[in-house]
Amino acid sequence: MNVLPLSVVIASLGGDHLLKTVNSLINGKSVPNEIIISLPPGVTMEPITSIDTLIKIINSPNKGQVKQRLFAYGYCSFEIVMQSDDDVYYDHLCIQHFYEEIMILGPGNVLGPIFYDLSTGERVVKFKGGLKGLFKNLYDTLICMAPWGERKMGKISKIGLAYGVDVSLIKEKKPYEVSWLPGACSLSYKKDIITQDYYPFSGKAFGEDVLQSIKRSQLGQKMYIIPSCNASLSTPITQNLDTKSVRANIKAHRFVLERINGNSLFFCAWALIYEFVLHKLKKYRA
Repeated sequence: MNVLPLSVVIASLGGDHLLKTVNSLINGKSVPNEIIISLPPGVTMEPITSIDTLIKIINSPNKGQVKQRLFAYGYCSFEIVMQSDDDVYYDHLCIQHFYEEIMILGPGNVLGPIFYDLSTGERVVKFKGGLKGLFKNLYDTLICMAPWGERKMGKISKIGLAYGVDVSLIKEKKPYEVSWLPGACSLSYKKDIITQDYYPFSGKAFGEDVLQSIKRSQLGQKMYIIPSCNASLSTPITQNLDTKSVRANIKAHRFVLERINGNSLFFCAWALIYEFVLHKLKKYRA
């Protein structure tokens, strides 16, 4: 087993998924030298031990995914840092491939994996073909102001919506440059980490990955999806949100809209469709 000079930060509430995430990190072909688990104030959990990886459990003074993550960065000992959600399970070669790629690309670059659904094994982002694909493209382009078809992969639309990458459409399996990275996992040099609190809302951090990505772009950092780095999500990305969460999501995306000077009229059209049609009919795909 190869131990890499790499710190992993996991902001968590200490739920059931966390131990499986940690196990996937410490049982790969290459493992991180340390994992820092950042819990909210007052939350405790049993120590986790590993022969090769030092696992630190700390309590952030403030609750919230972004705040807990930012606090944990101060405990990182190594030059390369990976942020991870607590419900992401990593392929046994993922960390090794991440490390190899960041060593090639160097500072000023941030990397993310391809995500799969843990329950089905299917890739999370799949671009549809046929008539369904046509209608989806029409909606994305005419309402969400996104590029047509495959050109929207990895892009942020003019109303602040982010589109993932369908790995089956990447012709060359090399780093694929994008405009944003999902917050569930990303890796960079420690000096490239965004250390200021860029997320002004409480509760579930809707849109924080887009805001983080915008900050990275403003600093001149480049972002890439690494097709050889595979990770699985245990929380279904298609899960339905309650009304409170839907409105919190809209509020967060309005904040994103302001950061990119996006189109408010088309954003309002999207928000109406999102809340009053797609959510009510439980057909919205997050």
